[in-house]
Amino acid sequence: MKKIFISALLAICVSFFGFAQTKIVLGVPESPPYFSEKVNGQGMVCELLTAALTSQGYDVSYQFLPLPRLFVSLSEGKVAGIPYGMGSLAAEDQAKVVESKAVYLSEYVLFYKKAKFPKGVEFTDLAELKGYTVEVKNGNTPIIDLLTTKGLKIDLGNASDQMFKKLDADRADFMAVPDLGGLDLIRTLNLNEEDFNYTKFISSSNRTMMFLKADNDKVVSAFTAGYSTIMKNGTYKKILEKYYGAGKVPASVLKLVSVW
Repeated sequence: MKKIFISALLAICVSFFGFAQTKIVLGVPESPPYFSEKVNGQGMVCELLTAALTSQGYDVSYQFLPLPRLFVSLSEGKVAGIPYGMGSLAAEDQAKVVESKAVYLSEYVLFYKKAKFPKGVEFTDLAELKGYTVEVKNGNTPIIDLLTTKGLKIDLGNASDQMFKKLDADRADFMAVPDLGGLDLIRTLNLNEEDFNYTKFISSSNRTMMFLKADNDKVVSAFTAGYSTIMKNGTYKKILEKYYGAGKVPASVLKLVSVW
């Protein structure tokens, strides 16, 4: 009887003081350094999402799935949200979801070796780099079209690590990759980060979260409040600096704070 009374008392205390957390599962792809099952914190974006929702009393876990399965799992209600915008969905499905404000900014840049371009690489228009060879991931049609239109030579590859090795071996002039993606490749391949640099962004896009509308109003409101909290209390910047380096987060990325 005494044990039952103590258990009941603890349950009341947990409820009263707000210690009980609501469990929530988000669906994400394996795409380091943004999302990764293999690293502590599960990647930069997972750390941001966890910080935002934890501040609102949620216990966050992640289901790592191939891209096609993410949309199916969301529509079936197996995950509460996924890190893609409504533009990824067919028109008839867009009415079923609600999209958040931007949670992070993906910026494509051109990585290069400092030894090859000791004065750096600056341009007003990409056409000024006409004739140079750029490594691009096969299937990345928007970047391929952008660079081809500007007169750059495209060298397609399927494996990002092998493509970066070609850049390191001076078999290409540049590699087009998101800024954090390039930094992660350098670290994964144990290359010297000081040997490389990257240009200003050549293409950027705001990345959002998408939640099912049905029965998810509370989650969406909590996510909005939580993300606003981490933007304003410095947590957002602190997490980004873990991946970019202290003082190295691009100003354009930090500007997202203003939309929250």
